[in-house]
Amino acid sequence: MKFSYHWLQELSQTKKSPAELAEFLTLRAFEVESVDPIGFRNDRVVIGDVIELAPHPNADRLRVATVCIGIETLSIVCGAHNIAQGQKVAVALEGAVLPGNFIIEKTKIRNVESCGMICSQRELDTGTDHEGIWVLPTNAEVGLLLENFLNTADVLLDIKVLPDRAHDCLSHVGMAREIVALEGRTFDYDYDGLLLPDIRKNPSSIRVALDAEQRSMRYVVALVRDCLLYTSPSPRDATLSRMPSSA
Repeated sequence: MKFSYHWLQELSQTKKSPAELAEFLTLRAFEVESVDPIGFRNDRVVIGDVIELAPHPNADRLRVATVCIGIETLSIVCGAHNIAQGQKVAVALEGAVLPGNFIIEKTKIRNVESCGMICSQRELDTGTDHEGIWVLPTNAEVGLLLENFLNTADVLLDIKVLPDRAHDCLSHVGMAREIVALEGRTFDYDYDGLLLPDIRKNPSSIRVALDAEQRSMRYVVALVRDCLLYTSPSPRDATLSRMPSSA
């Protein structure tokens, strides 16, 4: 099962890095089959503010953007049709390595210096849009690393949970409890925070009675209403429907 490292860390309060946690679990409890980073991460891509936009003196389709990145202001040549003054944008700084091993360098474009690159989603591998630059929300903080704004960077730990531990470790809460126990600490988790708002407002909508309280100290139930169920024929039904009537 794949576990989010950030979620496990939040629940268990472990101080171990993903690699340390993987080794720790493998030596004591479960085999960790892989440790895979996911999400956007790049310490040379920041959020910038386009404070000024001017025509390129030597190219009709290019413009020169003055972009504030917090501690300094950069001049960047950009050919995107959708760039405009006042936008928050993703700026790859000099030295940034983008997907495809594309390295950003300070260069001159038609004799105008360009110090960085204003990126599209596809150039950062955060989406497929390449029609223009990626315009960020207006509340994006200038100078902040884009990876911190997106907050998608994580590490997936693929942990092999054997059948005899499926009942207590095939969940993030269960695996976090195991980590805490192995580290010799007390598991502190807010179970009351799991209560759904509708249940809290109308507790009489669901009733649970425990007949064997000594054997089952807690039983959690959630009610889901107004669900649309989509069904499709099984592969066998689809095969039969394609058979000739004489078969």
